Amino acid sequence: MEDSIRREILAIFRLSGYQLKSDAQKCLIEYMSAFDMADDRKNFINNVISVIQKLPMESCFLDEESVLKSIKHLEKTTPKKSELFIIIPANAAPKFSYDMDKKKFHLLPCTASNSVLSTGAEKEALYRNRFLLIYQRLLNHELFTVDEPSVFNAKKYQIRTVESLCGFQGSLKSTVIVGMMSQLKHHTFHLEDLTGDIEMNLTDTNFQPGLYVENMIVMVEGFVSDSVLHATTIGFPPIESAEQSLNHLDNMDLFGGQKEIQELNLNELSQLERTFEAMFIFLSDIFLDSSKVLKALNCLFDGFAENDPSQVLFFVFAGEFLSEYYGIQQASVLHDGFKALADIVANYPNLTKRAQFIFIPSSADAVFTDTIPRQPLLPSVVAPFKSKVQNCTLATNPCRIRYLSHRIVVFREDIVSRICRNSFYMPNEMENIPEHFAKTILAQSHLSPLPLHISPVYWNLDHSLYLYPLPDLVVCCDKYRPFTQTIQGCVVTNPGSFSRDSFVFQVYMPSSRTVEDSIISSRNSIQIVGSSGAFPCVAVKIDHSHHFINK
Repeated sequence: MEDSIRREILAIFRLSGYQLKSDAQKCLIEYMSAFDMADDRKNFINNVISVIQKLPMESCFLDEESVLKSIKHLEKTTPKKSELFIIIPANAAPKFSYDMDKKKFHLLPCTASNSVLSTGAEKEALYRNRFLLIYQRLLNHELFTVDEPSVFNAKKYQIRTVESLCGFQGSLKSTVIVGMMSQLKHHTFHLEDLTGDIEMNLTDTNFQPGLYVENMIVMVEGFVSDSVLHATTIGFPPIESAEQSLNHLDNMDLFGGQKEIQELNLNELSQLERTFEAMFIFLSDIFLDSSKVLKALNCLFDGFAENDPSQVLFFVFAGEFLSEYYGIQQASVLHDGFKALADIVANYPNLTKRAQFIFIPSSADAVFTDTIPRQPLLPSVVAPFKSKVQNCTLATNPCRIRYLSHRIVVFREDIVSRICRNSFYMPNEMENIPEHFAKTILAQSHLSPLPLHISPVYWNLDHSLYLYPLPDLVVCCDKYRPFTQTIQGCVVTNPGSFSRDSFVFQVYMPSSRTVEDSIISSRNSIQIVGSSGAFPCVAVKIDHSHHFINK
């Protein structure tokens, strides 16, 4: 083995124009013995040579000192796999506000105020900040202006305030009013902004695509008569891409993340994404008290354990973790469920060493509350799993994940059905609900743009639900059927219910930025259905090279 490694080292260095002295060979062999895969050894040698070529060398004959110097430099500049991602809990998400006078964002200090305890002033700030977050997007949009229309900007729409409509009669040509729709009186909608409110008449209103719920921010065209705004058209504000948003932020980080990751430039991040190939596996509703579910999970781990050992795997498990409520025995049954899960994973040493496991609670798991964001699972409940699997993280709901250049948001809530159930207007095309849902939450820049009595939120942590700038991936774990929608470069996806819907899940490949719908078949094999193709495709055995066989 040592001789073959020596020959491999000498051959690669010789091709690069270098000769190794005996002490340098011995040094490299010691380092190379840590790599089991030939590709890993080759990559390591090439990286060392790249460093040597950048350092001042007096001779092409390299000794131990020169090699060690290069290796130390390589170790210092190359982040570890554990440093390539960070999980950002809800209470650690950057808090910010928009200053209307200065037309810029301000980061607020992350102090003890980022807690579940809030004041009445913070509830008022919640609505104000939601409004301003969307309003500033319109200020930056090429189609809108707050100035009076003129010959030079005749193609732009003027944004008017509710206050400016006082005493106004007639049509609002080339004008829109932006505000929050609310029922200040029973069965009567009003449009509110920071200057006041006005009654609305929706009798002949044409609604643009989306799911409309009270308290959402909308744009309205129409006319005013007898102090009533007769809306002819209502739509959501245009969705702004992440690139457009970042252009106005002056390198301000509104997502959160590790300093080492943020300091890398885009080229370095792209290179690392190719070097550290990763895969995110998203599952929701994993009933650990079901023998059938545990058997399906064993099949899942068996399939991924056969994959390339150098690949980084992230298993993101979202609740519910039990099939029913067990009363005072709930924590005990959940504890036993995680013990059973740990026993299964322990059968695959490759996974226990290299895979990351992230657990996100639902409202039914351990901490009983309908208020979001939710705290992580209790450590005592997951203790059996953490004792056998080192790389385990208990995340909040929602949580943010930064993996190199990727910004990922994961949210466990039946938010699709909740929005549909409370909509006062829904489109006729029911088959397009996923598209309308994705447009709705991205236009609102919020994971749960619902009234607080329907979707309670800790007022002081509402910013943790913002979708601004747009992430690369938004995973809404819902009982609704699996879907994937891409809007303005943001992928909105739902893996479906693993335990309720024939063991469905989704796989996200950061290198290609694609999502694949997958399922554990009745033959105990993993089937990957191509979500991007016109025809469903299936792999009889899990196929990570993405070579699929047509069904």
